[in-house]
Amino acid sequence: MPLTWTAVRPPARTVVHAGRMWDGVRREIRRDVDIVVEDGPRIYYNFMRPTFTDAQLKLELERAKSLEYDLVKCYVRLPVMWHKRVIAFAHGVGIPATSHYHYPAMAFGGDGMEHTGATNRFGYSRTVTPLGTGYSDVTDLFVASDMARTPTLFGSTTLYREDKSLVEDRRVRTLNPPWRLAALQESADAASRTDQTARRENLRAQVRQALGIYRRGGRIAGG
Repeated sequence: MPLTWTAVRPPARTVVHAGRMWDGVRREIRRDVDIVVEDGPRIYYNFMRPTFTDAQLKLELERAKSLEYDLVKCYVRLPVMWHKRVIAFAHGVGIPATSHYHYPAMAFGGDGMEHTGATNRFGYSRTVTPLGTGYSDVTDLFVASDMARTPTLFGSTTLYREDKSLVEDRRVRTLNPPWRLAALQESADAASRTDQTARRENLRAQVRQALGIYRRGGRIAGG
């Protein structure tokens, strides 16, 4: 069967005209705003440090070697061929390389995937459904390749309904800034006052995935 479909490549520069927009900062609504979207080495999250060129990637790898990193994690928007180079570099200095990707990282010898279903830029390589259930071929490949999976069960915040000890822990309250503590407290309070049925089922499904890999001899990294 011929497989010819490919995702449409967006233009290098797109201008979105917004008649009315709230920018999340000002109290008033802004009007007639042009938003410029440029494809390329953009960041995915606001705390990321983008890598623009081969020379910059070389410097990043030199720093990892000089500082004796224990692990290298490739992030969301790193181009595929650079991802392959980072994995080869990491193995050359004797450390593991992980990423948000199941495939193609697995084909390059990647050592692990972060999160049950991580953000990615491809539109494929999905490992989990919106309901938290997994796919049998994904589990098969994790087991066959010995590639580790770190579940990072973000949905476990639903368990604050029964146990708020993390929020109340003296170390947490000492080491975190007030804004982070407020967000943590709000998450715990929400678990107590809102319907958690869907979140509980999603969490159960994600745990079943991790157990399925583990019970078949695959590797699960706690985190």
